[in-house]
Order: sequence, then structure tokens, then C-alpha cells
Amino acid sequence: NNNNNNNTIQIESQISKATTLILTIKEIQRSLCLLVNSNLSQDKGDARKIVEDRSLALQNIRYERDHLTKEIRSCRQLECSFLLRMAKDELGILTANASANAAGTANSGTGTGKGME
Repeated sequence: NNNNNNNTIQIESQISKATTLILTIKEIQRSLCLLVNSNLSQDKGDARKIVEDRSLALQNIRYERDHLTKEIRSCRQLECSFLLRMAKDELGILTANASANAAGTANSGTGTGKGME
């Protein structure tokens, strides 16, 4: 009978130790999960910031590209009468508009018909 009481006490003691160890393991696991989740959240926030920064930089570059493309188109469409006169005088070059005008005058009998005067 005494032997059964000792066995029961030992079993209860081991159950108590096991329960304490299980609770300790659960506490460590919770702490580990919180640590991992906080690191993941921080890493995710850092990655999001990098993506947002690069996206903004890309958006700025696209805006600048579009702006410069419009400026180039505008410059190409600009006709400077002084430069056209200088090209005609020095190089004998006519622009497309001047060539069209020359062709029109050639058809009317006043031009040379060659596009250059």
C-alpha cells in the first residue's frame, strides 16, 4: 500500500514537471513566433518602402521622358526663317515646305522644277 502511494506521488511529480516543461515550451514558442512575425513585418515594411521608392523614381523618369519627347517634337516642328534662309544661301538646301512651295511655283511656270533655286 505504501509502495502504491510512493508510485502515485512519483507519477504526480513527473506529471507536474512535464506540465511545467510543456508550459515553458509553449511560452518559448509564443516568444519565437512574436519575434519571427515582428522581423517579417519589419522586412515586409522595408521591402514595401523600397518598392514604393523605386516605383516613384520610375514614374518620375517616365514623366521626364514624356516631357522631353514633347519638347523634341516641338523643336522639330519649329521653323526658324533665319536658319532656313542661311541653309538655302550657304548650302542650297530647301526644307520640305520650301520644296513644296518651289514645286508649286515650278508647276506654275516660275520655278526651276528641281526644288532648288
